Amino acid sequence: MWNFNKLWTSIVGAVLLGLTEFLPDNHLSALDWIKLVDMAAGVVLVGQLTNTIWNKYAKGLAQLVAGSAPVLIIQLVDGWQTHLDLIPVLIAAATAIGVISIPNAGYVLRGLATGGRIPASR
Repeated sequence: MWNFNKLWTSIVGAVLLGLTEFLPDNHLSALDWIKLVDMAAGVVLVGQLTNTIWNKYAKGLAQLVAGSAPVLIIQLVDGWQTHLDLIPVLIAAATAIGVISIPNAGYVLRGLATGGRIPASR
C-alpha cells in the first residue's frame, strides 16, 4: 500500500497558503502567485521523491527549500506591514515540519529489515 501522508500534508499546506493570500482582498498579487508556485514546487518534489531510509529526510528538506523558505524570503522582501503577514510564514513552516515529522512508508523499512525485496516506492 502506498503512503501518501507526506504528499497530503504538502498539498494541504499549499491550499491553506492560497486561501490565506486570496481571502483578505479577493486578489492575488504577483508576489502571492510566486509564493503559490513555490509551494506547488514543494508539492511536486514531495510527490516525486522516494521513501527510503537512505534519504529519510529528503521530502522534508525538499518542502523546506522549495516551498517554505521562499515564502519567508518573499515576506521579508515585501516587508512586514501587519501581524497578518506572519500567517503565510507560519503555514509554510508548519507544512515543512509536518512533512518532516510524518514517518516514511513502513513497508520499505520492513522490506529492509527482513531482507525481502523492496517494492518501488513513492
